[in-house]
Amino acid sequence: WSGDHQLWRVEDGRIIGEGPDGETVPRTVYLWHESSWDDFVLEADFRLTGGNSGIQYRSRVGDNGAAVGPQIDLDEANLYTGMFYESDGRGIVTSRGSAWHLDGDGATRMGSLARTESTVEGLADGKWHTMRILARGNAVRHEIDGVALCVYRDDHPARASAGRFGLQLHGGGPMRVEWRAIRARSWRPYDGDPYEDCPRGSAGGEHQGLTPHWIWSGENSVGGEEAHLIRRFNVDADATDLLLTASADNHGRILLDGREILKNDNWQQPTQVEIDSIAAGDHTLEVLASNDGGPAAIALRLEWSAEDGTPVALISDPSWFSNVDGEERPVFDHGAISADLSPWGEIPFVAIDRAASWHLPAGFVAEPIVSAGAGQGSWVCIAEEAPGRLIVSAQYGPLLRVILPSEEGQEATTETIGTEIGAAQGLLMAHGSLWVHLCKNPEAGGGLYRLRDGDGDGQYEESERLSEYGSGSEHGNHGLVLGPDGWIYMVVGNYVKLPEDLTEEDAYRDYAEDLVVDRMWDPNGHALGKVSPAGQVLRYHPDGNRWQRVAGGFRNPYDLAFHHDGELFTYDADMEWDIGTPWYRTPRVFVVTPGTEAGWRGGNAKWVDGVPDAVVPALETDLSSPTGVASGL
Repeated sequence: WSGDHQLWRVEDGRIIGEGPDGETVPRTVYLWHESSWDDFVLEADFRLTGGNSGIQYRSRVGDNGAAVGPQIDLDEANLYTGMFYESDGRGIVTSRGSAWHLDGDGATRMGSLARTESTVEGLADGKWHTMRILARGNAVRHEIDGVALCVYRDDHPARASAGRFGLQLHGGGPMRVEWRAIRARSWRPYDGDPYEDCPRGSAGGEHQGLTPHWIWSGENSVGGEEAHLIRRFNVDADATDLLLTASADNHGRILLDGREILKNDNWQQPTQVEIDSIAAGDHTLEVLASNDGGPAAIALRLEWSAEDGTPVALISDPSWFSNVDGEERPVFDHGAISADLSPWGEIPFVAIDRAASWHLPAGFVAEPIVSAGAGQGSWVCIAEEAPGRLIVSAQYGPLLRVILPSEEGQEATTETIGTEIGAAQGLLMAHGSLWVHLCKNPEAGGGLYRLRDGDGDGQYEESERLSEYGSGSEHGNHGLVLGPDGWIYMVVGNYVKLPEDLTEEDAYRDYAEDLVVDRMWDPNGHALGKVSPAGQVLRYHPDGNRWQRVAGGFRNPYDLAFHHDGELFTYDADMEWDIGTPWYRTPRVFVVTPGTEAGWRGGNAKWVDGVPDAVVPALETDLSSPTGVASGL
């Protein structure tokens, strides 16, 4: 073996690779064996802590010292473990969990492999595990602990047929990989064909006909993140009467062979579309998805019948790829749809009845008047501009005016209002202006705006940005309300960081985490690093650039409402997947007085009810997700 002795060493019969003094690995390096192999069986025991590693085979050392050739990948997060990666070549060639045929035109999935995900999930136990590679001619199989993770037959004209073994130590964060009992021998007939003799299911997927999985480009998503997910498949014969069902958290467009066929903006209500037919041959499903904030994923199922009437289903599962800057990577699998999988729970992947369902108190009547148009998503917030006229903000596109019907039999109409501003989560008509709270990152325009219609033509051609803050997520800039004192009151979620010089004369000040014991952050990664003042209530004086911080310590209230006697209320809720933990806080109504501290803190550090420094809720409710707040008194 030969390599960098500062990064590789031998202890007690083990080859160990790690950064100097256990710190960051400065660059990606390899430990090369001098021998060269064509058809072989290689076995090695390994133990990985952090980072990324793997074994090169049939490889060579490039002119720049990098590896050139195929690799069985290995990483602690198991995003790449077991897959076929070609260093300094095709990059990620196949994902794990499938059998593949490769040629000059790409990869065709030929079947599924069993128990792949449960196998890699067990690798983080700190114990030794065994990696095995079988290669004969163009057929190769990757195994861990006796389970086939990836199988392929490679007919690419530039494929490697012989070369050296190399152990990888990937550059980056602190990591440690240990190898022992590395043994190689020539392939023998009793080893069988690595491709043909590997049991596999149909190309429809390991979970064919079963429940779709929630998948995304990575494990931890952020607000504003976009994902491009891809699944190639083959249909043996012409298929008719296909049914596609899809759900996206938060937004997803589904394309079949480059043509958009479905869009979904509400993961709780899957969208369905019938497809008349597709021809025999190769096809591609793509998902163009985006996340507003918090966890993100898509789930889908495409169903049809084979020529003999056998049901066939293609579902979202680990066989999909994520396209990241032109490079195909494995998707992250959150798991199959189920009541136990947070935060999505059980959703109906059956035909959806979209008729409105109203639950109203006695004496109230509700009447649908107008709905969001195609491509607008949901209408998020609304403000009364004048009697019979409303301003609405859709998820997509600019602000709109809704003109209500003045006579029976007429229909409501919508029109633009002369501004490209949109994606607001707070609207207010006050002081002769339209106030807009944009829920975007500050760099993308997030903050408070004042729009004016100077010439009275119904077009808001004057726009003034009064602040630069936001988060680009659902925990960002929210509702606006006019206070009895003439100030504009607004609420922001716990992902918003205000400019330090924005506010003055704050009623809410001298805030701190005030923890007595060490905090445990959310193991699922929600709100990591989000600290006080967390969610806040602010106010702005319209006659000058005066900002004040009124209250804080909330999680993510969306709206505000003033009582007839001038008291201010808001409604807040905790993370639903914390239900049942000691630190879960019920959804609650707060009276917001100047200087109010609501006591939300990240992870398990929330202040318990009754702490003298925090207000107690005016009302606790059962499970809910607060949106609009209004006072009828």
